[in-house]
Amino acid sequence: MVKDQAGIYHEIRPVDMQSETDMQSFYDGINTTGVPTRYDKTANGILLDVIPAYNSSAGLKVFINRSGSYFTSTDTTKKPGFSALFHEYLALRPSYQYAFRNSLKNTGVIQNEMLLMEEKIKRHYGKRERDIKRQLKANVENNH
Repeated sequence: MVKDQAGIYHEIRPVDMQSETDMQSFYDGINTTGVPTRYDKTANGILLDVIPAYNSSAGLKVFINRSGSYFTSTDTTKKPGFSALFHEYLALRPSYQYAFRNSLKNTGVIQNEMLLMEEKIKRHYGKRERDIKRQLKANVENNH
């Protein structure tokens, strides 16, 4: 969120300046000023589309994840910090390692389940961006 000249925060739109069009204001070197309406996350930086035409302390609000909350040996109710769909993985991986090291007959079955879940985890988290809201859009076709 960016603060305007009146001190009111407004949400700004995320963009990918490397793959979208009309991104010149991010990198053209003209130092365009105004009220920012878009931002791009690149590496460890947040780039605004224009330079604010006003001074403001605490002019940006950035929402981030909190630091980890780790398990201890006495925890009985704490949950892992990822999707419940994949909590079973916390048992699959050590089960596979135990079965492999002890040459158990079901090693292959456990390995297949573990690898399948790893692929599901990669797909699930690979297409997720918290600052972009998912939307359903109609596909308009002209059937003349």
